Amino acid sequence: MESDRPTPDPREFASTRALRDAAPTIRHADMLFDLLVNTLGELAMVEVAPTGDVHKLYRRTASGSDEVLPWPLMTLSFRAQQIIEMDMGLPPAPLPPPRDEVAPNLRNMRPGALTLHDGPHSIEVVYREDGLWKEMCRGGPPDTLAGLLMALGRAAATPVERVADYAAALDISRWGPGRLMYPATCPGGPLGVWAVGLRAVRRALHRRELPNEPSWVVADCFSGRALVAKGTREEALGAWRAEVERVRPKPPPPIDLDALKRKLDELEAQGEKVIGRETLDLPMQPWPEPTPPNVPAALLCFEPCPFPDHPWGPWVRTLGPHGESCFALWRARPDGFTLVGQDIVPHLDLEDLEARLDALDETRQPAPWEEGEAWRGEQKYACRAAFYRVLDRLTNKPGELAWDHEGSGHDFEAGSMNGAVIRSHVVRQQWLA
Repeated sequence: MESDRPTPDPREFASTRALRDAAPTIRHADMLFDLLVNTLGELAMVEVAPTGDVHKLYRRTASGSDEVLPWPLMTLSFRAQQIIEMDMGLPPAPLPPPRDEVAPNLRNMRPGALTLHDGPHSIEVVYREDGLWKEMCRGGPPDTLAGLLMALGRAAATPVERVADYAAALDISRWGPGRLMYPATCPGGPLGVWAVGLRAVRRALHRRELPNEPSWVVADCFSGRALVAKGTREEALGAWRAEVERVRPKPPPPIDLDALKRKLDELEAQGEKVIGRETLDLPMQPWPEPTPPNVPAALLCFEPCPFPDHPWGPWVRTLGPHGESCFALWRARPDGFTLVGQDIVPHLDLEDLEARLDALDETRQPAPWEEGEAWRGEQKYACRAAFYRVLDRLTNKPGELAWDHEGSGHDFEAGSMNGAVIRSHVVRQQWLA
């Protein structure tokens, strides 16, 4: 069956190919990573996995500071690509023919991947077993990191040097106001602990425990229990440090690996496919001593709402992955509430929205809950959240209101969801219990 998707324009992947040409082998990728670290100097912070085979480069907000941007600039992996086979009921895609190129005779040639990040977007080169490039991919729109092409057009340095200079000058802080106070190395690195603090702030917003007006918010990234909001950054940090002394947040308890392995044994005995089991035997980064000076913190600036009052309902704040404020109109329902994201408010007739959502729900049954299903416990899910789209996924042009996706779970609530998704959807949350 022929696809109705448009044929990709080869020019859309020009920046991805440019990174591949600048770093055609894992050896070049390794040199590029080291050169970028040296170029950034004291602005660089490198986190290495306990296994030593994954390196993530983050940017500090100032030379030698413990405050970092909690999303990476570059990732260098020396792990072989893992192929996951999934039966989707579709004919298998044809594999590209193997290339005849022979890898150059260089030291430390091995499999891996190099990823250059720009906030939520990235380009990546994957290397095969002999260290030569295998394939590339782009995560983001066609113009992702398009400035790399201009940087490589300069002939004053080698391609690796030009990529390093371009990446060092990349302003990845523009994606959001989120910052991370990171005084000690933690499992998951800055990106992992940032998720803990961000989730705590999202939940507090959803429960109306934080002001909706402009303010500075700080949350600990051990448990999210030490959380404060004040008018200025200095006031927020001062109040948060006092709250940490009072609450003494602790990291999560260690995972019971034996119990997890037994659960995986049960799933395999039932014929389920288990992926990644071998990772349970890898060394793990320990948590730092849970003393107040070691507690990481998510720091966010709540920007003012840019939209005027709306008769349909109040504007509420949600948060994107970089701490950016994303707004949505909110209206209560007897069994939950409805959110209308800021990007689609101009394209919807809100007067009959609830009736149209009811009609869509009648034609589609909610995702069923199966008694005793593995990983889902023995209790019914607490709530269901359904997402409806108006903007076309490919063109971003407005169209008809349509169901997009949904989920349900004990912890599946709008308060912990990604504001960058909510802003372009209608979300209906329904309490099931």
